[in-house]
Order: sequence, then structure tokens, then C-alpha cells
Amino acid sequence: MGWYGQKGQTRAQLIRELTLMSDSGTCILHTDTACGLWQVWQLKGGENDGKRIICLDLIEERDGYMSHKPMDETMGPCYYDCPLAYLEAATSYATEGYSAAWREKVRAHWAAIERESFDARDRARPMDLDAVRQRMAAPHSPERLAEIERESHSDADPGL
Repeated sequence: MGWYGQKGQTRAQLIRELTLMSDSGTCILHTDTACGLWQVWQLKGGENDGKRIICLDLIEERDGYMSHKPMDETMGPCYYDCPLAYLEAATSYATEGYSAAWREKVRAHWAAIERESFDARDRARPMDLDAVRQRMAAPHSPERLAEIERESHSDADPGL
């Protein structure tokens, strides 16, 4: 599949468009990340009625066009920053096709980040692992991401 785009559209407009209910399903969760838009869709109609699937739209702005490239977990995307909570929210395709291997890579990605985060913060100060796991598993709104960024800067040593 290729890229689809529209000239003059903002990222927020594209995300709103991509998460609108359609004839094929309803977007029940979505998170905007650096690489694109992670979504959980509940499908409707036919043999897939009621099933949930994780989708990713890569988003890129180039030459005034806001473009997106849609894919889903059954395609085994090479992106692994999908929120962990989405793996639990959409289990319909967890063992089918490329989904199982992709899901393991998502878990490994977050485990590596947790280890790195623990190692770095452990040297600086005690850490609440449950809070870190909760942050990594939950989808973040732009407001929450800004709050996390402010928190990380407020913890910095002003003498550095």
C-alpha cells in the first residue's frame, strides 16, 4: 500500500479524519506518537464483526502535504512503540499471521526501555517501577506528554 495525502491539512485534522467511525468499524483507542498514529479498531460486519485489531498510520508532512500510510498488526509493521495496553485491548489477531511475532517485538521494545530507564534513574534516585510501567502502558495525550516532559526537567539537577 502507498501513501495518501492532502495538501494544506494539519496533523490534527488528519488524525481526526483517521479516527472517525466508518462502515468497517470504530476506533476505540488512539495515540499519536513520533512515527504515527496507533489505533485499536473494533471491526463490524461479516466474519470480522466485533473483532479488534491494532492499526498504525505512519504520518509525514512533506511539501505541504500531510500524508499517511496505513497498516495493521497482521502486516507485521517494523515499528514497536505501540502502547502495551493496546495489546490487551485488541486480542482478536494476537496469534495470526505476523501479529504474534510483532507483539513479542513490541513487548521486547518496552522491556528494553524499562531496563534502560531503570538503569539510568537507579543511579540518580530511587524509582517507582509501577509508575513507570503504568506510564509506558497507557496511551498519552499531547497534554500528558507535555506534563511528563515538564516533570523530567523539574527532576534535573540545576547545578549541572
